Amino acid sequence: MKKLILKNESYQYVEKSFREWLDILGYAPSTVYKLPNHIRELFYYLEQNNIDHITQLDNQIIKEHYEQIKLRGNQKQGGALSNGSLNKHLQALYKFTDYLR
Repeated sequence: MKKLILKNESYQYVEKSFREWLDILGYAPSTVYKLPNHIRELFYYLEQNNIDHITQLDNQIIKEHYEQIKLRGNQKQGGALSNGSLNKHLQALYKFTDYLR
């Protein structure tokens, strides 16, 4: 989510770098804008759980983060997130892991 403020400078850098990587690969402008915003939510989750470096990220943490997303409400319209929104979060996570490799 674009309104979340990241304190960790390395997370800020990785988010920006991920955005540039998507742009270089030729993804649509909407994708280049939205996927890093979803990853910002992951980084915010990491900060809230005192995980200070990207090297500490593992599959279990990603699964826990995704479970938390499934439980949170839709902040614009109320109610739960739609399956489409959840799929966009998954797409962002998959593409981000590609980027990290």
